[in-house]
Amino acid sequence: MKASSFVSFRRNLSFLSPRSWIGVHNALKRQIPNSDFVFRMVSVWLIHILIPFLLLTTLGCIPLNSPSTRIGTCARRSFVVTCISPMAITQTAQVLPHMTSIANRLRLWSAFRKEAELDASDALASALSNETALRSRHCDIYFPRETTANDRQKAMLFIPGFCVDHTAYARIASLMASEGNIIVAVLSLEPFRLADQHLLDLVELRACMKTVTKIWNQRSGYRNNLLDWSIGGHSYGGYAAMRLAPDLATHLNKSSNDKIKTVVWAAGNREEFITDLSHRDDIDAIVLLGSNDGLCSFDKTSRSFLQLNLPRSACIEYIEGANHENFASYPGESGSIEISRLEQHEQVSRKTIGFLFDHHIAN
Repeated sequence: MKASSFVSFRRNLSFLSPRSWIGVHNALKRQIPNSDFVFRMVSVWLIHILIPFLLLTTLGCIPLNSPSTRIGTCARRSFVVTCISPMAITQTAQVLPHMTSIANRLRLWSAFRKEAELDASDALASALSNETALRSRHCDIYFPRETTANDRQKAMLFIPGFCVDHTAYARIASLMASEGNIIVAVLSLEPFRLADQHLLDLVELRACMKTVTKIWNQRSGYRNNLLDWSIGGHSYGGYAAMRLAPDLATHLNKSSNDKIKTVVWAAGNREEFITDLSHRDDIDAIVLLGSNDGLCSFDKTSRSFLQLNLPRSACIEYIEGANHENFASYPGESGSIEISRLEQHEQVSRKTIGFLFDHHIAN
């Protein structure tokens, strides 16, 4: 099996994992009343169909010496009998209205999926051909131009926005890697593209960090290169970065003299998603916002709430003329565009790099 096929297979397999569906359940729970009851009913419905089917096919309907065609016929008949049983029909009638509601929500969820624009796809293809990027199961990794043995080589874990293809961050990630001499690992959230706490946690971050460290050590020729990790995210991924920063700081044994850098792009106006970091002296943060961002706009109250929940050393800055989608490269209409996508990428990259290296650059 080819490496690319294997990676695709592993990503698709994660679709079937219980943890993935727990994450889906929690996402739907915020929008669908009585979703716990719905999922219990679905479970009961499956049990009433599957268990009788297995009993029929195993105990009575399939002789051990039957030819394969007869076995298939018996199995199909058993399944039909089970499905039309009074108990199965009753359960189906109770669950069907709720399942319809869930299906409609999932279709709406699917409609939110954003694919990468051509400039991002071209940037990824170019970086892969130049061997300055590598696509793995956990993330897309963008490397600096110079590969050296550096005990404090900076590296950033970056979390994409809600339903956004992680390829959409290829151009800005390549720019930060080359201009800032940092490693940027853009996490793959496939297939759900959702940074929910049940889909993305410290375990996933550690797996990505392990992959990046191993590959970087191979490229640099040294076994024990230590990476200086930071975390960032865009939109809903920015909220996830705030949520995961304390766990990552604890895992990396950070302190007030060696803080974990947290970068938030185009997020912070949704109070229900904000993690309180005000008491953490081992975390530093910067929030970069677009003045023309229609999805992440602030009033006096929401701005004050965000500031109160950030570490005391954190700063909030606006990029004039910037909108929501141009923090990456995907289609959308969240606000007017007064500066080009490339110019926005350059400003965001410069401010992010300045923050990571403790020489923040203002407009």
